[in-house]
Amino acid sequence: MESVQNSEYLSVFAYLFILQHTNIMMMPHNNRLLQAQRTGTDSIPIDEGHALLPERPLLLTESVSKQLVSQARLSGGAVRPLYGSLCFSSLPGLIEKSLLGETRRSCPDWLNAKALGDFDRVVFVFFDAFGWESFERFRDDSAALQRFNSDGLVLQTTSQFPSTTATHVTTIMSGKSGYEHEVCGWDYYEPRAGRVIRPLKYLDSALPDTSPMSKLQSATEDVLPGGDFLTGLMRAGVELNLHGPAAYFPSTYSSRYVSAQACQGYQTLEEGFGKVAQNLRQSGGKSYDYVYIDSYDTACHKEGVGGRGPDEVARFVLAQINGLIEKERHDKTLLIVSADHGQIANKPGGSLKLQDFCPDIASYLKRDSRGEPIRFSGGPRYLFLHAREDAAPALINQLSDKFADTASILNMEELGGAGFLGPTPVANSYLERLGTIAILPNPGYSVAWHEPPVFTKQDYSGHGGVSPQEMETPLLLLPLS
Repeated sequence: MESVQNSEYLSVFAYLFILQHTNIMMMPHNNRLLQAQRTGTDSIPIDEGHALLPERPLLLTESVSKQLVSQARLSGGAVRPLYGSLCFSSLPGLIEKSLLGETRRSCPDWLNAKALGDFDRVVFVFFDAFGWESFERFRDDSAALQRFNSDGLVLQTTSQFPSTTATHVTTIMSGKSGYEHEVCGWDYYEPRAGRVIRPLKYLDSALPDTSPMSKLQSATEDVLPGGDFLTGLMRAGVELNLHGPAAYFPSTYSSRYVSAQACQGYQTLEEGFGKVAQNLRQSGGKSYDYVYIDSYDTACHKEGVGGRGPDEVARFVLAQINGLIEKERHDKTLLIVSADHGQIANKPGGSLKLQDFCPDIASYLKRDSRGEPIRFSGGPRYLFLHAREDAAPALINQLSDKFADTASILNMEELGGAGFLGPTPVANSYLERLGTIAILPNPGYSVAWHEPPVFTKQDYSGHGGVSPQEMETPLLLLPLS
């Protein structure tokens, strides 16, 4: 198939790769290189191109947070994760500081809730896909969001990369940043399993979910990364209550991090928030309630972000959050709401299939322990390929030609050097999971691995990539007193 042509969409990495304090060896396929755009009036230094950290403690406000996030925006359109700063990866540390007074995790001293009070109880609402763009659309009409604005703290933050749920759920369960736990997608190649897996469902990605053979037979500790965030809270005397859809609370995945007794599955969101309110009323000491909400993300995938159906779901979720705010009064209780990512819609004709452009893709790829091609890691907005070393240059050239106007094609040295994969050098174990080549579609496009009958799904909107719609998120804090 001929290269897709659409000049109105510039490459999101067109001006990415010469960053201040960063020196990267470039491959010939990237030749439009300018220094990352710096905006704002105050000078905020770049820490080796990976996190933007202020030199002194800040009086944290929404305006200050926006200034920090603006420094993460590159002139090609991409947004880098602010690891070690205003990033989802700092949330475990923020929760520990709020409950225990200190943390050893990556979380700046100035990111705290001290201005709002002292807290013995934290409720964290993980509002999947409710990115900054969605927050801005609803903030003036939602009673809950107005309360955060008037009586709490509203901050703009960034997602981690990839901006995908599996990466962020694993961070909030383990306490580790994405580049530490190395879960890099809804599907990814896991060397310990010797195949591409779907971690949250604990399945072999190459088999239908309904197949009895799809369930991974290995013990979770032999496949999933560990982490002591939740167990550390318990050792410190914090009561844990994790709430989520009953279909997967508890699950094989959750058993890696917490006992089934701590998981309280809900059939309806009203039931879930009712359990949170009951726990708060009965709590006699320190407690942590975690509420995972997936309904908005699901609706956006099915109908497109900004559609009537997803907007109705968002309003319903916000009404439930407002019910908790208005009906419950609990001293020393902090409510935190944040998201793993936003979503970006595909334009008409923007859902592309990799095999249409590269039908012989399997011939370029490494093999797993069964002799099968390692298909991919990631998803349609962040597709990683495991090309053989001898085949990678030819594949990069072919993909760069075929997707010249619809996606950026990078090797992992480029992606890591630009700050998307955490501190450099990037760990070999992480690279083994990620692969060797990244396909990052431009806004409005997705590039999916298409292999019926398993890999056929196409969504109206998605996430995982580096656009502002995917990478910029809200962090909302409010005392429930």
